[in-house]
Amino acid sequence: MLQQGAHCITGWGQHFMGGGVFGAVANVLLLIALIILLYKFFVSRKFTSFKERDTRDSLMILDSRLAKGEITEEEYRRLRAILTGNAE
Repeated sequence: MLQQGAHCITGWGQHFMGGGVFGAVANVLLLIALIILLYKFFVSRKFTSFKERDTRDSLMILDSRLAKGEITEEEYRRLRAILTGNAE
């Protein structure tokens, strides 16, 4: 009786992914896809330089200040040129 119950649990796992060679290949492909997704998620965030993030954040603040009327368009253009490296 115990042998039959153990077989049912194992049998379900084999039928879930197809069992045999197909199941093994499907499991490997699933694992590879998971590794690729995790790699892209973490590495894409890691290699964005601090300078790029700071510049992007600073430009967003600058845009906001212009929209609120805290700075003039002339000040906006001057500061944006400095932040993007296009200063004259």
